[in-house]
Amino acid sequence: MQNHYDVEEIDLGYQFVTQRGVIYFLTFISYPTVSDFLSTKIYMFNIDRVCSTDYTCGQDDDKVRNTVLFIIELFFQKHEDALITICDIIDGKQFARKRLFDLWYKLFNNNRLVKLEADCLVDNTPTFASLFFSANHYNKTFLEQEFQKLVEINFYS
Repeated sequence: MQNHYDVEEIDLGYQFVTQRGVIYFLTFISYPTVSDFLSTKIYMFNIDRVCSTDYTCGQDDDKVRNTVLFIIELFFQKHEDALITICDIIDGKQFARKRLFDLWYKLFNNNRLVKLEADCLVDNTPTFASLFFSANHYNKTFLEQEFQKLVEINFYS
């Protein structure tokens, strides 16, 4: 993916700084599985940003999207594992986050990744979870079963 910000590898992930000085941290944290026999690791994918002022946290540019997608691509080049995302509810924008990630997935996936989706509750607030893994993954059935088990227990919430 071209036209992205320079990324720096950090503990558990990557960071980058935008033109406006917004610092993004993208991390991949090992997520507990329900099944003891699942040989694939599942990582929770988190995006956090640090803004110096409200102005700097305004509208993101296309390079932010491109950089996030570039980092996800890096992850799947290095791992045969799966990524789970749960849309943050802290500011009530989980529906917007889901629409944004759905759009990114639709525009840039090219059938490389499989995405499983579920609705869930976090602190009694509705939100959305997705599991991403390679379309060529050797253990698709087990990943689908594991995701279903996580849905049934509401992702440990």
